[in-house]
Amino acid sequence: MNKKIILIIVILIIIIGGIFIYRGFIREEPLDFRLEKVFRGDVYQEIVETGVIRAGEEINLSFKGMGRIEEIGVEVGDLVKPGQILAKIDDTQLLVQISEARAGLKIAEAGLARLEAGASEEEIQVAQINIRNNEISLRATQQKLKDVKSLSEENLSRVYQNALNSLRSSYLDFLNNFHLVRSIQERYFTAADQEGIRVRDHKAVIRRGKEQSKSYLEVAENNPTKENIDRALLIMGGALSATADSLSIIRQMCEVSIYKHKVSDADRNLLDANRININRAHISIINSMRDISFTRINNENNINVATSQVSLTEGALEQAQNQLILLTAQPREVDIALHQAQIDQARARKTLLERQTQESVLRSPIEGKITKITKEIGEIVQPVMPVISLLPIIPFQVEVNIYEEDVAKIKMGNTAKVEIIAFPGRLLRGTVASINPTEILIGDVVHYKTTIVFVGELPEGIRPGMTADIVIQTALRENVLIVFEDAIQQKDDRFIVEIYKDGLIEEREIGIGLKGEDNKVELISGLKEGEEVIIR
Repeated sequence: MNKKIILIIVILIIIIGGIFIYRGFIREEPLDFRLEKVFRGDVYQEIVETGVIRAGEEINLSFKGMGRIEEIGVEVGDLVKPGQILAKIDDTQLLVQISEARAGLKIAEAGLARLEAGASEEEIQVAQINIRNNEISLRATQQKLKDVKSLSEENLSRVYQNALNSLRSSYLDFLNNFHLVRSIQERYFTAADQEGIRVRDHKAVIRRGKEQSKSYLEVAENNPTKENIDRALLIMGGALSATADSLSIIRQMCEVSIYKHKVSDADRNLLDANRININRAHISIINSMRDISFTRINNENNINVATSQVSLTEGALEQAQNQLILLTAQPREVDIALHQAQIDQARARKTLLERQTQESVLRSPIEGKITKITKEIGEIVQPVMPVISLLPIIPFQVEVNIYEEDVAKIKMGNTAKVEIIAFPGRLLRGTVASINPTEILIGDVVHYKTTIVFVGELPEGIRPGMTADIVIQTALRENVLIVFEDAIQQKDDRFIVEIYKDGLIEEREIGIGLKGEDNKVELISGLKEGEEVIIR
């Protein structure tokens, strides 16, 4: 075989081998998915509805939470601007909680930093001291709970003893009263006339009340349980009330026909005095029942507060113990994820409390005139309770019926974009001013009437009854990590994404926050900016 043929064969082998290598090792098969990077941006939610232009009406403003009014900065007739502070409720406790939440957030952030850097001897010692301090606090709160329970029982025993004394005293009034009535009946009302019969009947009522009261009082004295004393108070209270009524009737009989001159003035005076004593005894029994009820409620509140303090201290101790474990352990991915979740939780609590603090200030949503102030400084207000009413300067507003699932997302002050059908392309601004708490049924579906007031100038020619398209922004998260919803899978109560890294696919658990428009979801934990997720 000559050299030329051999060269041709070698070239063919190289070409065929190259094709095989390209097809088998070099050429990549096309992916059956696309990749999207985790990026930073804004996530928002919107509600789109259609409303109707109405003539401007008085708007009732209220606080979102309960509290004591600390400040009212306007008077009836004042003109106010959008955002102007109108009133404020006491936020002292919230400020304390915010300070605690901020401290908790710093602790959580420091914990993650320590975990990643590794713990020093000094840090371990501090953690151990923290545990000991929390153990001391726990013992103190447990002792306080024990003392509160003991004091509560003492207070309750004392009021029950007072109630037993009141029962004894009231029974003596019964005895005195019965003896007097019996004496008057036997001396004056022995005839079988109408007056005599009524006096005897009511003497029998008083006797039955006396005997019932005696029976239940003896049971309570022989076995002074709370149940026996409660029962005796109930029976004697009813008997005293009936006796007071009977005394009034007997006294009336003393003024009828011949008895008016027959019954002595002294006996009439004694009847009046006894009736006063019986009423006083009845009031004493009612006060005893009220004192018992009040003491029970007060005891329960005190015990609940002390129990809550124990629970909080137990939680702090458990957190300190976990902190020491994390400090002394080698950092793992799951530990880092746990600390990040604690940071997110602390940050969420701080954000919630800060939002509640903002809601403790009542601001004017619009430019308007104060028409009514229904509360005063020092009064306690409940949520949705009208405090201040104002009339918008702008003579028009929008009424829109919001579906019940959507109305839960709306709050006062949410911004709105309004486009009136009669003025296409003209985008107006508005703000949510009120949400009527009374539901409206539209086609058997629950809606709530929501009022949106305009902010800024209106076009000329606007009329009541015109149709308007409304877009209300209900939530906004600015400058957060974002992942597309198409990439998220839910498995049980976990959220999973697939990531593509170095040619391999792996699953990653993530934490998510606000689900917004345009397929965007707020990413709280599990991924970093720039990582690629798979969308199939």
